[in-house]
Amino acid sequence: MGTTFPESAYNPVLAKAAREYIGLDNLEYPVTNHSPAEQAFREYEHERWEEQPERWAPLINLEQLQARPNLEIEYYVPDFIPVGAKTILSGAPKCGKTIALLHMLKAVTEGGTFLGKNCPPTRVLVLSELTEMEFKRQVEEVPGLMGNKNFYVLLPEETPQHIRTWEDTIEFADKMLALTKSKILVIDTFGSLAKLPPGGENDSATIQNTINRLNSLFKNRYLSIVLTHHNRKNNENTGGQSSSINSARGSSAFVGAAGNLIFMEALDKSTKRKFSFYGRYLNGVERSLYLDEGQYKEIPYSNFGAALKG
Repeated sequence: MGTTFPESAYNPVLAKAAREYIGLDNLEYPVTNHSPAEQAFREYEHERWEEQPERWAPLINLEQLQARPNLEIEYYVPDFIPVGAKTILSGAPKCGKTIALLHMLKAVTEGGTFLGKNCPPTRVLVLSELTEMEFKRQVEEVPGLMGNKNFYVLLPEETPQHIRTWEDTIEFADKMLALTKSKILVIDTFGSLAKLPPGGENDSATIQNTINRLNSLFKNRYLSIVLTHHNRKNNENTGGQSSSINSARGSSAFVGAAGNLIFMEALDKSTKRKFSFYGRYLNGVERSLYLDEGQYKEIPYSNFGAALKG
């Protein structure tokens, strides 16, 4: 899987020192744990076929699937970031995707609310394309986020030299999720960090295969992965609909690669943003949000309630 990960750089002594440095052994509030359900699932994972244990294969039948414990929570950010799923937040460059996401992640890392709904507390790991100064400026736009000890970020200038491929990035993320005990992984932006080949951003097969490589991380059932992505320009075969499912580069790949697709659109020069939902959660829903005194609020949208009833 890519370049061999330098295990010597993550020996137990250094890992312990890293945990102490970033405050993992001195928690200030209870991070989402779900111990009973996760322990039950770990015990189930070690099940083997009794008939021919020597010929065990990683298959289960539906009776076994039914016996697996259900998740204790469905969303980290209700309606926006489901548990155990990949979410793609797509929009035009500079439309405010990262800022909107930072507002959601603030609520999660504090165990607060977003749009009046409770967010189960957990830690967040962000892989960012922004330099330290760029990222700091964006964080400072979200009141109260700077200084949050439950929000971890890997900046490009801090990226270890051995990370050269997408597979290396996934392997690194896997280790850092375990180290920080984070349950949300953000890749901002997918196009920048996935190291796609020339033309790959517009190739559906390339995008779908690249996103699907993240599936190995879901051995942690409570993980959520959020990928930000750029839409095409309005004149690139979108019919002028920048929030439609056809507006994202490689759009047809998203249907198969992610269960939750959110398309974000800036309608004017105000703080108002329209979010269009597709996939297995709020399919066909449109919601309009705006920033008011540092908080996102919702403009009532007629088809949201109708879609929920349907």
